[in-house]
Amino acid sequence: TTIDGNFIAECGNCVELLLASQSCKVTNNLIGGGYNGKSIAATGAEGLLVAANNVFPRGGSLIELINSTRCSVSANRLAGFYPGMIRLIGTNETLVAANLIRRQNETYGPFQIYNNSLQETYGIFRVQGDNNKISNNHFLVDPQGYTAADGPIIVINAESGIYNWISDNHYVLAAIPNLQYVAVRLGSALTQSKVIYSGSSAQITDLGALNAIVPNP
Repeated sequence: TTIDGNFIAECGNCVELLLASQSCKVTNNLIGGGYNGKSIAATGAEGLLVAANNVFPRGGSLIELINSTRCSVSANRLAGFYPGMIRLIGTNETLVAANLIRRQNETYGPFQIYNNSLQETYGIFRVQGDNNKISNNHFLVDPQGYTAADGPIIVINAESGIYNWISDNHYVLAAIPNLQYVAVRLGSALTQSKVIYSGSSAQITDLGALNAIVPNP
């Protein structure tokens, strides 16, 4: 299955795949789901390729891989209004690399009362799985209108799993007075994983066990 070169927007869910195989790819699309919908979602995928898509608001999630393995998510431009933009849930051995990920807030007045019901502590990027690599992504976080009371904002939340590798991710964080950012959070159920050059010591929180952290110089 090839989903390539489409404009899919102004709808609830845009692309949903069930049991996608290594002969399936989602590439070169312009995609924008609804605030409670999914822009690109796959369940039970094996070897799915997601690349070179421009995914824009207001999807409740932009890329969501559930119980999937050995997928590749690379070179996408992702812009969203809510936490949970990218979700690896029960997903293993997957690469997420070289994506531009921009987190904003809803700017259109009539839609500012709507959201995807997730708290900022969920994370912009949520990981629950094993042997995943999250590398060389460029995060732009500019929650317009936020104050310190709206934080903390967690960028990468590795909630659970083993042998995950988070490295060389870069952040551009809006200077909002006293708003706390957490670049990487390692949950209590995460173990034997690595965080390398993906935030300063102050920006990394490790609640897990036997994890290795090399902060930015």
